[in-house]
Amino acid sequence: MKSADMIKIHKVENVVWYDQCVAENNRTGTLYLTNTHLIFASKDGKELWIAYCQIANVQLPPCVNGSCCILIIGKTFFCLTLLVQDQSDCANVCDTLLALSRPSSIEDLPAFSYVPHSKDLRQEDGWDDNCGYDDYARLGLPNEKWAVSELNKNFEYCEGYPERIFVPRHVPAPVLIGSLKFRSRGRLPVLSYLYSKNEAVICRCSQPLAGFSARCIEDESLMRHIAKTNPHSKTLFIVDTRPKINAMVNKATGKGFEDERNYNNVRYHFFAVENIHAVRTSLQKMLDVVWAKKNVSMNSFLTGMVNSGWLKHIRSLLETASFISEAVSSGTSVVVHCSDGWDRTPQTVSLACILLDPYYRTIKGFQVLIEKEWLMYGHKFSDRCAHVYSADSKEVAPIFTQFLDAVWQLIEQFPTEFEFNERYLITLQEHLYSCQFGTFLCNSHKERLETKSPCKEHRLLVVYTNCYCRLCEKTYSLWGYMARRKEELRNPLFNSNNVSQLLKPDLRPQQITLWRSMYNRYDISCREDLLLNTVIAFKQQIESLSLHIEFLNQKIEKFGKVEETSSSKSKSEGEGNALNGSSVDSAIDTGSSESASVSRKDSQESKTSPVEELIGRDTVAIRWAAVSEAPKCSSAQCNAAFWPGEYKHHCWCCGLVFCSNCASWKAILPGHDCTLARPVPVCQKCNCKLLAFQKIV
Repeated sequence: MKSADMIKIHKVENVVWYDQCVAENNRTGTLYLTNTHLIFASKDGKELWIAYCQIANVQLPPCVNGSCCILIIGKTFFCLTLLVQDQSDCANVCDTLLALSRPSSIEDLPAFSYVPHSKDLRQEDGWDDNCGYDDYARLGLPNEKWAVSELNKNFEYCEGYPERIFVPRHVPAPVLIGSLKFRSRGRLPVLSYLYSKNEAVICRCSQPLAGFSARCIEDESLMRHIAKTNPHSKTLFIVDTRPKINAMVNKATGKGFEDERNYNNVRYHFFAVENIHAVRTSLQKMLDVVWAKKNVSMNSFLTGMVNSGWLKHIRSLLETASFISEAVSSGTSVVVHCSDGWDRTPQTVSLACILLDPYYRTIKGFQVLIEKEWLMYGHKFSDRCAHVYSADSKEVAPIFTQFLDAVWQLIEQFPTEFEFNERYLITLQEHLYSCQFGTFLCNSHKERLETKSPCKEHRLLVVYTNCYCRLCEKTYSLWGYMARRKEELRNPLFNSNNVSQLLKPDLRPQQITLWRSMYNRYDISCREDLLLNTVIAFKQQIESLSLHIEFLNQKIEKFGKVEETSSSKSKSEGEGNALNGSSVDSAIDTGSSESASVSRKDSQESKTSPVEELIGRDTVAIRWAAVSEAPKCSSAQCNAAFWPGEYKHHCWCCGLVFCSNCASWKAILPGHDCTLARPVPVCQKCNCKLLAFQKIV
């Protein structure tokens, strides 16, 4: 059934967004139900868009003040209470939301019907870079010790691994086959990261099928080969991210962990990173505390946070990653696994890579890390995020959210080490569940490549396509979308020329804090944090003024040439027509007009008109409106109030503050140095002025 056929009502007026804590925060507006989004348009002109796939549940609590109540709980941490006057309208809205928020197949997801607002976003943008093998090449692989194996071609042995894997060179195929048969889901130890400074590595796999006494000669041989690739240490660490008691229980089911007596020079380390069920329960308990509708005491809040265990789980991830990174930086190779190797393993391996390598702290590097450790190696995004509705919720868990939270903790501790800011992470979280893009769809690489036909050659492998290619052709990439929002997603404090090679996070409990911007970002009563927005605006203003200063310096230089030319003519012809210092000073003063002779001669030199010279100066805002003093969009047509946490855009031409819709135009300002200038955000009014200027010139 099409989405349009499921919509029982398209519009409901006089709907109240109800705040049970602060009555002054209640907002009245109109509710719209489209094919892909629920839209609440308040009377002050602001719109809140929620993708249906972001809705986790819809409930009908008791009526409030004589109005029917709809409670909408979201996967992206919103809990909206809407009051609808008519009971039948309320029932129709509820039925529509339940139907549209529970797609029965992947083809029903909005990614296949999404049409971007921005015309410059092309469907192929972002897909070209989605190959983690470029990162292996960056690390100097393959080399004399590590080679690409085609053992898993056509996903013959492991559906969750890519078709090409990195293993120690000269390891015979029977050893690899024996090892994968001994590992859960066939996920044998493969290379994730090579630390080039000392050749220590991070490998990943799943738990062995050891039981209480089983062993595998091939798996033991593969571990020895991995250890031998490191010339600086004969010892190999095996990091089991599970609590030891959990690993012991798995032995009773024929799984478990490696017996150190069978593996030479191996040291075993357990870490208490809990499983998906504990994490799912923990998150819900934490949300119950931070979403409390009634005022709670400090004691109740702190007790609730402790009992939820959420911050403890975040710390466990960072503790494990810190141990791995310090071991590798000290010259010891590490093999990491959990149970099946697709949840806690990518979490800890990715965090360890971030601690070890500054590249993964850049926007591009972080994207590559997600592509390689999460998408290529089969994290079950579809199951964990419930992209397709299932009555069985046991597979649903906020594993990727937990990883993003841990990364945010690192950004808080090392604010100058990351190119991206917290808004970048929140955008990932939002579109992880929106299903608006094809990037995070499916459970494994195999599901994106079901039927195989040669597509294009890569220097390390041949990429095959089918479903993945159809995703490229029928859906947009999240990376392409985010690449066009770098202004608001880039960390203004990042300094690429002064980064640390190894990060050592502070794991003391007081350093692990609640990420309010994530979990309370839809709470109107929470005060907006203006710091990030303000610093971004300051940095943009400095950039704009620097380009304008360079523009003016070039004009001063041209005026100097005009003066020299005039002086030489005066000497040769005996005419005193040279420019004096005061005329030059007045010519470069932005508050006064240029003399006609200077304008005419400079225009001849630069081939620009006096009109262009004047407009060039007037198209750069010297003073920018303060973010903290801009409660509404500056557009007279919009004039909408900003939501808490919403990014405020500056027009670089007039310096006023606008919402994202009203500052969606980009232009190169005539008042910027033409050799360094780039397209910058401008409002619609200034964009029209610049277009008119182009026609004049």
